[in-house]
Amino acid sequence: MNMENPKICFVNSLGKTLFYVEDGGEAEIGGGGETFRFTCWYIDECHAKIGRHIYHIA
Repeated sequence: MNMENPKICFVNSLGKTLFYVEDGGEAEIGGGGETFRFTCWYIDECHAKIGRHIYHIA
């Protein structure tokens, strides 16, 4: 991974890559007729801050 421009990998429940978001980029997530946009921050290869929450992503 290029640490000068890290990317966050979003996966489904089977571990299949869905999309990538660059550090500081935004992800738009929708469901139930609503759409939310969150800023995403790379922490390390297993963690990201999405909105106000930190997630384990690997």
